[in-house]
Amino acid sequence: MLVASSGNLAEGTVVQVQADERAEGELSRRRFLRRAGALVAFGAAAPVLAAACGDPDAGRTSAPRQAQGATVTLYRQEGCSCCATYADYLRDNGFSVAMETVDDLDPVRERYSIPEAAVGCHTSEVEGYIVEGHVPVEAIQRLLAERPEFDGISVTGMPISSPGMGEPNGTPLDVLSFRSGQVNDYMSLTTF
Repeated sequence: MLVASSGNLAEGTVVQVQADERAEGELSRRRFLRRAGALVAFGAAAPVLAAACGDPDAGRTSAPRQAQGATVTLYRQEGCSCCATYADYLRDNGFSVAMETVDDLDPVRERYSIPEAAVGCHTSEVEGYIVEGHVPVEAIQRLLAERPEFDGISVTGMPISSPGMGEPNGTPLDVLSFRSGQVNDYMSLTTF
């Protein structure tokens, strides 16, 4: 539609083109907002839709599958605060943790046949494996994923840069494996 102005058709054409561009811009903006609103609504509804459609992972955390549902029984001595910090670290990474406080860890270690060379701060059991000391979750996840033929894994002592003891400082943290009294290297981590 052309709008004539006071005597000059070209001016009216320019006015109409500008009006058409404004209307088209307004329409594009409305179209954009409508589409964006639909996308936001769909994004918010996606987890609900996935759950309704039977997606078993709907609503789960981003914790690796090896940790989801795995329960760690952590044996510790009374008054050891780093054990509670380590338990929180495990929970933060998708494990369920049951702590049992004992007067002496030696009988627990004897029951699980943990070699002296593999002794750490506390003793844990997860899915039939022993996890001795401040072992990073990456090592536990690997253990549960691979299901190797040994009794457990260990970080000996109480390394200052291990989980539950402090932040990684770039110093390699050696994780050992043990079976039938024999201790071997399992993996070494600098970040976890």
